[in-house]
Amino acid sequence: MTLKIGKLFIGASLALSLGGFMMMPATASIGPSAPSTPSTVGTEAPMPVQYAEEEEHHVLKYKAENKADEAGDEARAATNAVKMRHRAHEATEGYHAGVVDKSESKMDEMKDSARDAKDAMKAEHRAHEATE
Repeated sequence: MTLKIGKLFIGASLALSLGGFMMMPATASIGPSAPSTPSTVGTEAPMPVQYAEEEEHHVLKYKAENKADEAGDEARAATNAVKMRHRAHEATEGYHAGVVDKSESKMDEMKDSARDAKDAMKAEHRAHEATE
């Protein structure tokens, strides 16, 4: 399997860009209730994380699964279309090979008949020369 330079470059740049996100701290979606002062930094209680409601969670999960299924269906359809086109090409290629073989044999027959006619003309010419 050959590895193309472009794919390697894209993979490396993707890894570097996603690696940058790992360095960023994750913060909660709810802001602090009271402004922090410099003397209380680091002594606040951890902020709670806001989760989606259970019903919203199921709706989002359903939508995400449907999108994934649609993407998978499109990928399978594209793969099948390529395979069908390839099969059609292979079928016509076999037809072309048969046509090529037939045309080559016809050309060989024409060459043989032209050679035979030439040899017959030479033989007739020799016979004519011999009688003179």
